[in-house]
Amino acid sequence: MFEHTMKLSNLRIGVRLAAAFAALLVFLAASTTLGIARMAGIQDYLHNVSEEHNAQIDLVTGMRTAVLESAIGHRNLVLLQEAAAVQAEVERVQGQEALFKRAHE
Repeated sequence: MFEHTMKLSNLRIGVRLAAAFAALLVFLAASTTLGIARMAGIQDYLHNVSEEHNAQIDLVTGMRTAVLESAIGHRNLVLLQEAAAVQAEVERVQGQEALFKRAHE
């Protein structure tokens, strides 16, 4: 019986180069596909961070500002002696408290 085994070293150089190049192209295509899939995942994550987290940061910043302005208003209420100025400051404090409640909801 004649056994004919095909060895890579028995192939011509052109065929070996073509096979190596084809294997390289397959690996390149797989790497590109994997890279694009990972980039899509990163883009979704960044979108989540930039859209949702920044909105939360804006709300917290508004709450902080409202608390600060309300504290300044309370301080001013203690210092003011004129009724008109006191009333204006009370309205300012109430407005800041309303802003805080809106941001908190």
